[in-house]
Amino acid sequence: MRERCGQKETVKPKWQKTLYSKQPYADNYTDPDVFLEELTTNARVQPKNYWTVVCDAALVTQEASLVVTVAAAFLHTMRLSAVVDHTVLAWRLTAANGGLLLAGWLCRALLACSSGGAKRASLAVPPVATMVHGLRQASLLGVGVWLMSPLTQTLTRSISEDTIIATVVATFMLHLYLHDYSFMFSITDKLTGSTALGMAVFASVLMASRLPSSNLVFALMLFSLEVFMLSPGLRRDLRRHSISAHASLSLLLPLLAFLLCLPVSSVLAVAFLQLVLFVTFLCPYFLTKIQKFKIQINGPWDEAKPSASPWGLSETVEQ
Repeated sequence: MRERCGQKETVKPKWQKTLYSKQPYADNYTDPDVFLEELTTNARVQPKNYWTVVCDAALVTQEASLVVTVAAAFLHTMRLSAVVDHTVLAWRLTAANGGLLLAGWLCRALLACSSGGAKRASLAVPPVATMVHGLRQASLLGVGVWLMSPLTQTLTRSISEDTIIATVVATFMLHLYLHDYSFMFSITDKLTGSTALGMAVFASVLMASRLPSSNLVFALMLFSLEVFMLSPGLRRDLRRHSISAHASLSLLLPLLAFLLCLPVSSVLAVAFLQLVLFVTFLCPYFLTKIQKFKIQINGPWDEAKPSASPWGLSETVEQ
């Protein structure tokens, strides 16, 4: 205590950055003299490697290539249906779908064998009960698609072709925008992933409804379901197994889409190829170059973030 002009003035103790000490300061008080002493810039910003960003951008390229492949398959089916018997063409496409499904199953089995050693190799091939269960589920799905094919064929009979084209393009663009690309790194349960899958299936139904035969509708819908529902799991396993295999697939899928699109329209094929080069190589280049302009400010005002200890025994708190 000290006396000034006949009045008593209380000298407050120095403020300390402690949580449980009782101090004559408000809970949100901060000492202005030391507030900016712990300010740091870009303390947690990690520099991005160009080729790592390219590898991640290839996920977008793969999905866009699959969309173009399905659209090109529909256009080629429409063209071939004018010169080939519908039943013969449908059987050929269904056989191709079966071969594609078998190749995907064998590829996943080989990945399990090569990544797990001898012990994992013995478990790579599922038991008979699992194989029977998977075959039963696939059969039920195939029968359901086949039974719905006549209804799907007449679904858009009263709608103009321009409206169908515009709706398909818009739906596929929404699919690419909402697609859960983080699924390639781990299993996620984002709502956008399910919404994107529904968009792709809806666009496939619209395209299949313009085919002249219900058998062709069945074949195209099977191909679409394999591409949009089954291929993400295979591509995720392939990426986990080998980055080289992921890069090879990222080159193969755009090349396949380009070759399928080239007979339809050379202008669209060249535009698609340019888009692939822009998304895969130029966008990562721009991202790595503009990162030097990023400024992230950290200080005592940040919320504490608990992080697990590397030994799994305790937790530390980062500010």
